[in-house]
Amino acid sequence: MSLTKRILLAMVAGILLGSLCNVVLQSAELGDSWRQLINDGLVLGVFDVVGRMFVASLKLLVVPLVLVSLICGSSSLGDSARMGPIAVKTIAFYLATTAIAITVALLVAVAVSPGAGVDLVVTFILKWPSRRRSPTFWSILCPLTRSLPWPRAICCR
Repeated sequence: MSLTKRILLAMVAGILLGSLCNVVLQSAELGDSWRQLINDGLVLGVFDVVGRMFVASLKLLVVPLVLVSLICGSSSLGDSARMGPIAVKTIAFYLATTAIAITVALLVAVAVSPGAGVDLVVTFILKWPSRRRSPTFWSILCPLTRSLPWPRAICCR
């Protein structure tokens, strides 16, 4: 079986498993102990951990891959005079595909209405500090690098 077929099969299996978990958790016949086991053990346990590992591995893979491909592509041009028109076409293509992706995402979100019917009760206490300070560079950088393997090296201050 080709890689494309395996990826599509895994996507369909994930959609079916997620839908099955949703239907089972919404079932009135399911006992509270089973509901808690499925929700805490499977959904918030296994699925959450595997999903976070997958996203972290994508972050580690995609950014260096794109950087290396850009460097290799620009170095293979040879003549630097050819770089101007290619850069303009590349930026135009990037902006066009980004606009298409955002449009499709917004249309799907409007059609699907994710979160409709979910009743979230949030209670919190809001404490305003007496004197607000501007965030430091490290306090902004640390949350962005938490999923990377070296956040302690970056956020050691």
